[in-house]
Order: sequence, then structure tokens, then C-alpha cells
Amino acid sequence: MKGSRKTRPREEWLEVETPRIISDELFQKAQAQIKSNGKLSQRFKKNPYLFGGLIQCTCGTSRTGEGQNGHFYYRCTDRLLKFPKPRTCFEAGVNVQVLDAVGWSKLCELMTDPTLLQKQLDRYAEEKKLLAGQSPKKDELLMQKKALDQEERRYVKAWGMGTMSEDVYTDQMNSVARRRKEVLDLINKPESNKLAQLREIDLESSVEPFKKYLENLGYDEKLFTVRKIVDKVIATKEKVRICGKIPAYATSLTVKKVGLDVEHSDTQDTTQRNSDRQVGLDAKHWNHRLAKCWQVYTI
Repeated sequence: MKGSRKTRPREEWLEVETPRIISDELFQKAQAQIKSNGKLSQRFKKNPYLFGGLIQCTCGTSRTGEGQNGHFYYRCTDRLLKFPKPRTCFEAGVNVQVLDAVGWSKLCELMTDPTLLQKQLDRYAEEKKLLAGQSPKKDELLMQKKALDQEERRYVKAWGMGTMSEDVYTDQMNSVARRRKEVLDLINKPESNKLAQLREIDLESSVEPFKKYLENLGYDEKLFTVRKIVDKVIATKEKVRICGKIPAYATSLTVKKVGLDVEHSDTQDTTQRNSDRQVGLDAKHWNHRLAKCWQVYTI
């Protein structure tokens, strides 16, 4: 096997201890950010790939877009990552144009299904009731605000008498301001009015304008929408599976989210099976070739 890389046996490795410079928490955050950047960055791509950075092969390796002469495919990167060792995945490429069209169509179908939207609204209402029972009542919040006002006056008095340094005074006043803002946000939060307005929405009549809006979206708007709701796409020529979630609302508590993945939601399975007579993911006459290593044709 030709190649410039040769792995030394593990028993011959030399271990060198290095001092820790960051915490485990910061390291995990950095890894999550790196992973997110890999999904969201467009890297000045020459050609449009709606699901670029999100699509994976069944072997677990990511797929990247490539092609020429107007024919582009999401191909498994196993052959690149394993080189110069032999590749282990032989899944064929998936046509970009077909997959993007099928995937976007399915997402639009999910986002404009009145039955699914009603389930989301009902779940939102139930979770809001649960959170309302866990959150403090308005009288308790007003008492907390009054206590913070008294605490603030004590700090001002102590600083004025010279018994508290300016640095400590500044830190304590910032802490009081932050806690007061949290209390005021809870007091002024119009959740009941918002929920009542949502219940008055006629989903049947609201779906049609939203469908037209989705139909008129440009590529950049579609790309933004996909990045917001899709976590990953697992695809072969015959089968496409889209996994993601549509958050019902943002909260600091841990709650379930309405998902596109059938294993975690009440929605229909997003698995899309296709034949060459339907949409062409398994077409027999596409102008393409299999991704074979160049050594096959050496003379």
C-alpha cells in the first residue's frame, strides 16, 4: 500500500503529560461551538447545498457536496478519511438537486400541517400550565422586589458611611440590578394573554398564506430555515431521514420539544422512500458515475 503515512505501533508511543489550561466545561463548550461552526459555515461555497454540513451517510461519516458539469452529489467522505487505507463504505452519491427538493418539500409539509400545528399548540398550553404552577405568584415576586429595594438602600448607606469599598459596592449593586431585572421580567411576562391569543388562531385559514410564503422563499431564506430546525440528515439513494426539532418556546427549564424525528415526537415519520418513477433518488438514467478511486484506471 502506497502512502506517506505509517502509524507507529501504540506500544512504541511516548506519553508526555501536559498541564491543563482550561476547564472541562470550557472544553466541552468549545467542542460544541466547533461542531456548530462546521454545520453552519458556508465556507464561500461555489454551488448551493441546502443540507450541506447536515447530511450523513449510513456508515456515520458525513457527506459533502461535489460534482461537475452541472451534476452535483452528496458523497460519503469515507474514501477521503481512510486514505491511504482501503475505504469501508461503498454507498453511492445522492443527487443534490433531488434531495434538496424532496427534503424541503417534506419540511414544508410538516410546517403547514394543521393537525400537527394543533398538537404543538396543545402541548405548548399544557407545558405553560406546568411552568405556571412551578413559577412564583405575583405577590411573592412583589415581595422579592421590595426586599431587593431594601437591600439596595443598605448598600448605599454602607458605602456612604465608608464601611464598604467602592469595588465591593459596585459588585453588590450590579448583583441587585440583575436580580431585580429577573423579578421584573417575571412580573411583566404576559403569558396568559399570549396563550389566549394563540388559542384564537384559526389554523385552517392561517396555513394557506404560510404555504405561499414558504413557496416564495429564496435560497438564503430556505437555508436559514433548515439550519434552525434540522439537526442532521441520513441519506442513501433509496432512503432519506430528516431529524430535527421545532422548539415550542424558549425556557430555562428542561422541556420536551416538538420534533421532526419520529422517535421523539407525535409527528409522522419523515422517512421518505422513493423509486426512480417518483422523484429520482434511485433513478437509473442520471448522468453520473460511481466515485471510484483513481488507481483503478492507472496504466
